[in-house]
Amino acid sequence: MLTRPTRGPGSRPADLARRMASDLVALVLSPLVLAPLILASGPAAAEEGHARLPIAQDHAAQAAADEQWFGWNDPAAQYVEPFRIFDHVYFVGMRYVSVYLIDTGDGLILIDALFDPHVERLVQNIRTLGFDPQDVRYVLITHGHFDHAGGARRLQELTGARIGMSGPDWDLVIDDPGDGRARFVPPARDLTLRDGDEIKLGRTVIHCLRTPGHTEGVASFTFDVHDGEATHTALVFGGVGQNFEGAERFEMYIDSVDRLLAMEEVAVSLPNHLGRNMLELGQGLTSREPGSPHPFVDAAGIQAWLHRLRAHAVDRLATDSTEAP
Repeated sequence: MLTRPTRGPGSRPADLARRMASDLVALVLSPLVLAPLILASGPAAAEEGHARLPIAQDHAAQAAADEQWFGWNDPAAQYVEPFRIFDHVYFVGMRYVSVYLIDTGDGLILIDALFDPHVERLVQNIRTLGFDPQDVRYVLITHGHFDHAGGARRLQELTGARIGMSGPDWDLVIDDPGDGRARFVPPARDLTLRDGDEIKLGRTVIHCLRTPGHTEGVASFTFDVHDGEATHTALVFGGVGQNFEGAERFEMYIDSVDRLLAMEEVAVSLPNHLGRNMLELGQGLTSREPGSPHPFVDAAGIQAWLHRLRAHAVDRLATDSTEAP
């Protein structure tokens, strides 16, 4: 069930964009290099932020871009065994892109959708964990780039789930569904996620946040996760990468990070690209002693990481502003 808050003065989209000053989490891809620049801290804070395919400037760069692309599309190389992170939250993605499955007790929610040729593996991962893909009720997309939204059409057809995305990124996937070999068939336009919306299903409430920057309509999500008797607030920052240009976009990004920084209750980062140590943390969960601290819980690390993301964005903003005609 989708619920929306009552909107009063100052809560229109234009006002919200100006007011954004709060909280976020993960890593940064420079638009001028092929490899991602990772700004990470905390157990699960290292996330790779990607968007468009790199544009090769010479033969060596083209070869590197090709190698990266083929690596992204190699199912064997990208395979990650699905695993449980919290009592009702599971990782079902791949090495390059994360997907999270939430068991609400009254149906399943997926955050992000991968892309072909990995969607069938995603469906198999759901089955491996003992769930039925037909029980997926919502697929919530963080932003409209191919690696997060490319598989949404297939999941829509396979499961009949509602596909949720922000309005600007629905426009993005309909009008510009990827570049070249990253082009994909978009899903049929469905659920438009707005800032402040809540997705309620079973025991789960997912809070939708508009955090523009990486794209103009990045959606981030917060929700409670449970570790036995303990409950923590988790954040999926929907667009960490700084692989874009222009002062206006960087101002959006900084406002979004500020908004997330103000959310001091966030103690868990679930990045939408796997970080350098997230798989190690996941493997460590299998040998975790009862009652020991959960390795994904690190509020201080998240805050420190967000501050680094902000500092990098401020530097980029100064550079872009200086170089602007």
